[in-house]
Amino acid sequence: MTSRERVLTALAHQPTDRVPIDFGAMRSTGISAVGYGRLTRHLGLDVPILVYDVVQGLAQPDWAVLDRFGVDVLDLGRAWFTEPSDWRDWTLPDGTPAKAPAWFQPESDGQGGWRVRGDHGQVIGVMPRGQEFLTQTFRPLAPGAPLALRTCREESEGMSRVTSLDDLAHAMAQVTWGRCACAPWHPGLDDQRWEEMRIRAAELRATTDKAILCAFGGNLMEWSQFLRGFGQFLLDLAERPRYAHWLLDALTEL
Repeated sequence: MTSRERVLTALAHQPTDRVPIDFGAMRSTGISAVGYGRLTRHLGLDVPILVYDVVQGLAQPDWAVLDRFGVDVLDLGRAWFTEPSDWRDWTLPDGTPAKAPAWFQPESDGQGGWRVRGDHGQVIGVMPRGQEFLTQTFRPLAPGAPLALRTCREESEGMSRVTSLDDLAHAMAQVTWGRCACAPWHPGLDDQRWEEMRIRAAELRATTDKAILCAFGGNLMEWSQFLRGFGQFLLDLAERPRYAHWLLDALTEL
């Protein structure tokens, strides 16, 4: 079987010649860039370390690595950032040279680490010296945050919405996951963008026999926690269920 046949057959719950293998076709099956560097050195492979996910510090597996392990699935995101100019020099916490997306321009924290700011200058993520990933430090809908106070309010007759989905989308853009999104979700979405995704997916499909995966990120619970705070949203579910339901519904609509 080809990789694509193997994956599609498995998804149809039919017997395959072997179990399909995924390695880095989405962020949940990825590998840390530091670990990836150690792996490629162990294998004797001289391949670049491309940190495509700067929030989690994940590396995009090289074709040589995919072939070495018989990987069957590709991330559609690799159809972007295909030119050398799309990447900039980066150094991993263990000192290994690597590349990061050219658009990723964090500022130094003056102590060997990095930080990322949102639209209004607030620090939304930090990567202290020696840390391999960005830690979210700003929750735009946390209690007392200016945007949270005008997002929605509870009244005697129920939830009254005082903001639009555009406001919620803006709040999401002030979270590290929205600010530093991986390809193909790094720019905004419109009809032209969808057409570009279709074309690039078709090109990738025509040049490989592997299955192609596009992770759309429908993680509603996590996004509620990114926006409100992990503990706070659990309290919302118990103490302010109308607010929690409104937020989950709005995220689902977006």
